[in-house]
Amino acid sequence: MLIVKEDDAKKVMYKTIVEHKTYSAQSQKSIRTRRKRKLTLLLLVLIAVSAYAGFISIKPLPAVSFTPITLQSASVRSVPISWPASAQMAVGSVEEGIVAQSATQFNQIPMASTAKVITALAVMRAKPFRTGVGETLNLTSTDLELYNYYVNNGGSVAAVSPGEEISQKDAITTMLLPSANNMADSLAIWAFGSMDNYITYAQKMLKDYGAFQTTVHDASGFSPETTSTAHDLLLLGQRLMKDPILKSIVGMREATVPVAGQIKNTNQLLDIADSVGIKTGHTNEAGGCLLFAQSYSIEPGHTITLLSAILGATTVEDSFTYTSSLISTTKLGMRKTIILPVHTEVGSYKTVWGQSSRVYTKSALVRYGWTESKWTIQTTAETLKLPANKGYQSGTVTASTDTNTLSTPLITESILSKPSFWWRLLHNE
Repeated sequence: MLIVKEDDAKKVMYKTIVEHKTYSAQSQKSIRTRRKRKLTLLLLVLIAVSAYAGFISIKPLPAVSFTPITLQSASVRSVPISWPASAQMAVGSVEEGIVAQSATQFNQIPMASTAKVITALAVMRAKPFRTGVGETLNLTSTDLELYNYYVNNGGSVAAVSPGEEISQKDAITTMLLPSANNMADSLAIWAFGSMDNYITYAQKMLKDYGAFQTTVHDASGFSPETTSTAHDLLLLGQRLMKDPILKSIVGMREATVPVAGQIKNTNQLLDIADSVGIKTGHTNEAGGCLLFAQSYSIEPGHTITLLSAILGATTVEDSFTYTSSLISTTKLGMRKTIILPVHTEVGSYKTVWGQSSRVYTKSALVRYGWTESKWTIQTTAETLKLPANKGYQSGTVTASTDTNTLSTPLITESILSKPSFWWRLLHNE
């Protein structure tokens, strides 16, 4: 029989307890290590997922595509114009400039007293005034000599007297209404110091105004070397009608001025309703010439000023007849034209995540003026910044011809929002 001593038993028990504690400590350390590894792995996964989600959230969205619709402007009926065979003519408006002319190219020909339009523009440009009567001209013996020169050579004149005074406005009125050649020269010399200085100034001014086919040789147009074209003359009329003082003068039927007394306008077409002026002209070399303006209401709230220029008519009466006919025809072509109606669909936006919105014109493209049959329509769509609400302005549609351009904004019909997070998470192309 094996007998175990008490001390040995205690030693065995102690050893067993120590070994158990050691194993337990090692086991717990292993568990903690495994847990730590799992937590580290989980943390790394969370960091990776967060980083991916962050990348997805800042990654640019796929472009929103735009599909345009081919647009055609409304059919517009053109207005044929019958031009005289023996004269140059151009027609237009103060608002639009030239809209039609009798030839694509003109030769310069004498312009007679329509040259006084140039003198009036130059004087008002050099010595402008907005109210009152402007500066004062002191008439001298030189002005009387100018008067006598034109009397002796068959030119139109207005009486002057040395020592008399005349206001700038009255002098311009005397030059334009009865077409006084002597007053044109007096004004030019007064404003610029000499006729040569005036000619230099006027020629530069004409270039500034785009009247490149006009040559100034005098202030009155009595010289056949003062020449122009119907094209340039109409541009000058457009300039004059934008000066309120000159516009008020050329529409007067008569006036009373110092020395000459009552003077009358030579423009027979002033008897036509809504006529405004502007200037007649006639010499043997130039024939009949006329620059004419008339107010015309296309519809209530839309009134324009028609312009007509003619050079080289056989007689003064012919210039009146041709102009009256041309203005009547031009009115048929000055009207309201709806090129694109309001809310015209011009295309649509579409996203790759399934949203779409049609795009419309915000307002109509409307033309008040000369009829033009060929309009080119172009749609320009912008890159959308999402989210885009209904009515978001997303570009423009433009209608254009060689001389005119109209445009209106484009607006979206529906809301276009950003895709959901889960869509972006699953569509990382």
